[in-house]
Amino acid sequence: MPHIRIEYSPNLECDIDFDRLCEVLRDAAADTGIFRLEGIRVRAFKCDHYLVADGADGNSFLDISVRIRGGRSIDVRQSVTTTLFEAAELFLEPVLKSRATALSLELLEIDPEFSPKINSIGSPNSA
Repeated sequence: MPHIRIEYSPNLECDIDFDRLCEVLRDAAADTGIFRLEGIRVRAFKCDHYLVADGADGNSFLDISVRIRGGRSIDVRQSVTTTLFEAAELFLEPVLKSRATALSLELLEIDPEFSPKINSIGSPNSA
């Protein structure tokens, strides 16, 4: 963990390198020292059907959901939220200054009792 999901309006595809944004968010999550690199997942999804505000063609959005395993303190959750949002905001600064864009981030806790996991990434048994 964390699992970071980016949803965005398709009119941003020509303005944002989404592969690089995924790297930026992965690196920011790893740099917190809270998460093991092997557990970080970042994925981006274009929303083909969307409506932003008054529906003007230029309006765009980028929403980041961060799911982490429950049980971390409020200070840790706040630190992760701030770190990831600031990394996204810095990377997206040119877009945010040049077009009508809504940027949001939400951190969600997953109840570990109802979220079984297997991860062989980085283990001696993985190829």
